[in-house]
Amino acid sequence: PISNLAYVVRLLLCCFAGVWLLVSIKFVLLNMTTTTTTTTNSDNHHHSSSSLVGESRNNPKDDDPPLHKNNTIVLSLHISQDQQPDIQIRMNLFQKETPDAARYIQEGMEHHEFQPDTCTIYRGEPVPPYWGSLDKPDRFFDGGRWGPPYALVQGAFLYSNNKEHVHHASPESHRPMIQRGMVAWAGGKGGPHFFIALADHPEWGTSHTVFAEVVPDDMELVDSLLTLPLQVVKRKTPPHISNFVKPIPFTVQKLD
Repeated sequence: PISNLAYVVRLLLCCFAGVWLLVSIKFVLLNMTTTTTTTTNSDNHHHSSSSLVGESRNNPKDDDPPLHKNNTIVLSLHISQDQQPDIQIRMNLFQKETPDAARYIQEGMEHHEFQPDTCTIYRGEPVPPYWGSLDKPDRFFDGGRWGPPYALVQGAFLYSNNKEHVHHASPESHRPMIQRGMVAWAGGKGGPHFFIALADHPEWGTSHTVFAEVVPDDMELVDSLLTLPLQVVKRKTPPHISNFVKPIPFTVQKLD
């Protein structure tokens, strides 16, 4: 009887051990399945989030700001040359940054004040090949790195009924470093005399009111003006300047 009892006890222990082993195996398998599911869901969420980010970058909202400069108007200059068709040079006027210049030019257009008998481009200074070279002295005369010539064309927005220069635009605070294509009032003063920079002008610092810029595609047209005949005007003291033999008349209108 004792041996039979021992046998029964051993049999029960084996049964309990078998059940415990099965439960343990099931628990391990359940954990593995849960981990795999969690990882998969996490990866799917990550890829889904990345896709949404990509979509949001590639599809901007309708209320995003437009990709163009605000507070500008476009001017069209019709430059007349002897027996040649007019050349149109477009400018973006900085209406917000230079309101006085904008008002001066807008009023001139509205009242048809800008006529060929008073509005001309009269000065032409090519860009010398050594412009800004460190091999040249840092000066603007006698072989300096900043000319002559002085890398600009210059003209005047003169009102036709005011040849005495009564109407003019005042200097303003928008005075960035002059870069190629910028349009500024000449001499560090106000209008009506202006220049278009044919190259960067770090030598001037921030001394000029910049009220517009030429549309980049039209700068080749500005450069082409320097193929017209020029004459050097020598002064008692430098700088000597280069003027067009025949000043180039122009009119101004707003480009719709």
